[in-house]
Amino acid sequence: MKPTIFFISAVLFLSFSFTEGQIIDTPYGKAEIIGLNNWSLQQLLDTLTIKAPGKSIDQCAAILKKIGFPDASVVRYFNKDGNFYSVVTIV
Repeated sequence: MKPTIFFISAVLFLSFSFTEGQIIDTPYGKAEIIGLNNWSLQQLLDTLTIKAPGKSIDQCAAILKKIGFPDASVVRYFNKDGNFYSVVTIV
C-alpha cells in the first residue's frame, strides 16, 4: 500500500471513529448516519425531501452526492434478526 493511501485511510478512520452516529428508521430498516458535522439530521432529511423526493437516505450514496456532499457510502447488511441495517457514512 502506498504511504499516501495509508495516510488518507488512517485520517478517515480516525475522523469517523470519534463521530457519533444517529440511528433512524427508514422504509428499508434501521440506518445509522455517520459524519454529520455541519448538518443536523433534520436538515439532511429536509434537503433530501426537496432534492430527491421519494428516496430514502439509505437507498443510494449517489443521492447524498447529488445534494452536495463530496463523498458518501451506504453499506447495507442483515442483522441477526434478518432485518436490514444500513450504515450511511457522509464526508
